Amino acid sequence: MDTSESKHDRKSELEAFDDTKAGVKGLVDAGISKVPQIFISPPNTSTNNSNPTTGQFIFPVIDLQGINDNQINRKKVVEEVRDASETWGFFQVINHGIPSDVLEEMIRGARSFHEQNTEIKKKWYTREFTKKVVYNSNFDLYSAPATNWRDTFFCIMAPNPPSFEELPQICRDIIVKYSEEVKKLGRCLFELLAEALGLNTSHLKDMDCDKGLSVVCHYYPACPEPELTLGASEHADDGFLTLLLQDHIGGLQVLHDNRWVDVPPTPGALVVNIADLLQAELQAFDETKAGVKGLVDAGITKVPRIFVQPSKSEDSTIDSNKKFSFPVVDLDGIKEDPTKRKKIQDTEVKKQWYTRDLTKEFTYNSNFDLFKAPVTNWRDTFTATIAPIPPNRDILPSVCRDILLEYTNQVMELGDTLFELLSEAIGLEPNHLKDMGCSEGLMAFGHYYPACPQPELTLGTSMHADNDFLTVLLQDNIGGLLVLHQNHWVDVPPTPGALVVNIGDILQASSGTFKHNK
Repeated sequence: MDTSESKHDRKSELEAFDDTKAGVKGLVDAGISKVPQIFISPPNTSTNNSNPTTGQFIFPVIDLQGINDNQINRKKVVEEVRDASETWGFFQVINHGIPSDVLEEMIRGARSFHEQNTEIKKKWYTREFTKKVVYNSNFDLYSAPATNWRDTFFCIMAPNPPSFEELPQICRDIIVKYSEEVKKLGRCLFELLAEALGLNTSHLKDMDCDKGLSVVCHYYPACPEPELTLGASEHADDGFLTLLLQDHIGGLQVLHDNRWVDVPPTPGALVVNIADLLQAELQAFDETKAGVKGLVDAGITKVPRIFVQPSKSEDSTIDSNKKFSFPVVDLDGIKEDPTKRKKIQDTEVKKQWYTRDLTKEFTYNSNFDLFKAPVTNWRDTFTATIAPIPPNRDILPSVCRDILLEYTNQVMELGDTLFELLSEAIGLEPNHLKDMGCSEGLMAFGHYYPACPQPELTLGTSMHADNDFLTVLLQDNIGGLLVLHQNHWVDVPPTPGALVVNIGDILQASSGTFKHNK
């Protein structure tokens, strides 16, 4: 029942719990026998299988022993890191260099903090997350739908750590020591991940991915009704990497292949969560300024996960031309374009045009929506704004400027003809669409799709609709263009000398008659 009164009651309960500054452990120490209402988790509405399993999955464990001894061993570990990161997003590491006595002392230190006298702990109890040392229960206490059965202590240990005296005396020594060990391991992992991405070893470190460190110590007191609540709700970590030290009790689960999988504690091991490293992958890929072709030139044999498409929808299927005949219109008198093969130029030459400033007259990059799209396309692109204000000739790359200007001039003439025909097709005067300014602008896109080692995993271009008046597409002999027609994806075979015309979204909105396509 969701009423104003019930909401008020919940808020009052949350405030009362928060005001004790004793956390969940305070409730247990008080001898409660039932879980308070604020902790009861709502029914699971997820479609994921909620029954954890371990039998049919082998959680990846990576042995870091000897990774600096020889290249063969390091290459093997890099491959294991790549596979685990792409397949699971998690893995365990053993022989990582952190002494077992440091790991054991860190667990004892975290437990000691939470089990000390409540009056001592209250010194650090706060909801001001700008502080470097914080203790509370549920950072999202007032916004989460259900409160987790958990207390937490955390401190920011890098890049600007608290003074030694600011840390709790009961665990300050081990926190400092453990943090130093974790930072060393973190640098090692970022090197391996960079190599797994096909980048220079220091690339992610040079991006400062290893500069920050927060130590978070969770405590899960014994619960009288564990079936009603959770220690940690489903979530995704928002850092570059999470290194998790489990005690012998365990309880960690990860989502894999739409099933929750138990991660059994392994003595001496640390669990590595890739967290939001995808964002780092995108940034790292972008900073190379080499595009998809740079990956191919580097000799990659597997498609990086930022390019891997999700499972294909069953709503539409690819169909052959046996079922549909793609329309071809013969425009007698229109000259065929004398295209020439563009010379392959060095990446360093191309980098001078690499930018994400889309206001520039000429740009080169890979995926204009790189940091917004759910998946990266296997494509590099140059874009030139040709009309209404043409670019300075010297801005255009010398390797293709002549043909680009000649081709776009021809396309402008063809565009005039097409807009006349379209006007007449909807019962208007021939100049109607041109008088509306439909033919005044022109942008030229040069897409490039390098050979892909795993083409079944990615796409050159995701499903989309063009957001302009008209798109005039010149295909090469390879083809690959698909259009959605009657809920079927239909191949558009390359026709020598032909151009594909797509009625864009804007003309569709203007006329209300023509059909735009995807």
